[in-house]
Amino acid sequence: MPSPLPLELIEAIVDEVGLSGDVPTLMACALVSWAFTALAQRHLFRKVDFERRSPRKHYQRFYKLLKAQPRLGSYVRDIHLVDDSDDEGRSLFMTCGTQSWILGSKAHISQLLELLTNVERFALTFGPDMTDWKSIPEKTRTTLESVFRLPTLQAIRLEFVHNLPPDVLFAIARVPEVFLSCVEVAPIPFSPPRNLVGSRLRSLFLRGTPGPTIDVIVQSLKQCEATLESFSITPTYENGFCQSANEVVRRTGPSLRKFQWIPSVHFGTSAFPFTKTGY
Repeated sequence: MPSPLPLELIEAIVDEVGLSGDVPTLMACALVSWAFTALAQRHLFRKVDFERRSPRKHYQRFYKLLKAQPRLGSYVRDIHLVDDSDDEGRSLFMTCGTQSWILGSKAHISQLLELLTNVERFALTFGPDMTDWKSIPEKTRTTLESVFRLPTLQAIRLEFVHNLPPDVLFAIARVPEVFLSCVEVAPIPFSPPRNLVGSRLRSLFLRGTPGPTIDVIVQSLKQCEATLESFSITPTYENGFCQSANEVVRRTGPSLRKFQWIPSVHFGTSAFPFTKTGY
């Protein structure tokens, strides 16, 4: 039956519930009537975090749901993909030789990401054994690179990746908020593109990031007026690291308002959290 309430009032009610992060109430709203369903789903699917449960099983369920109802993908604004458990729910961080589920052919990561057209915050976390970017299936890599360049994207979190192509990192460094943890760039020649629109980078957090990776970020900063306002870094003590970190500060000095030099003892602390509300 059509709702007797004006649509504007229904929107106000559901938005208030969504802002409060009350997921059970949102799920109940979605069952009230068709007038409530789409409004509630916009809040329920706004944040999708696979870190909170068994990522593989949670992802498979979410993928099947989006495949059946593709419109739900347009509601997703924040998504965090985590490659940290197998089918039995054991931690990949503690299990040697377990196959990465994200790299598996049955993960359909590329098909999923193609449905997420309005992503604003994107996080991808591999296991601490480090994942070679070249080991990711080509179609998945291509889709990920498209996500990194989405005009809607406001924040990126990338963890435990090596051999990342410099041009991909260059694109990442032009997003307003960037969190990199143990990201190593591939040792190949790189020339920044010319005539690019200025970088939007405002907040940069680097954890366990070597000098060559920082150097690519510096190249991005060179092409525009300084915009970086917050810079946090955990040292690696590798040759050239301090010089690279200093170059970031030198390039962004006029705009920099916050600087944190975080000891490695705090390596496990995240300054880029994803909220726990949502799907």
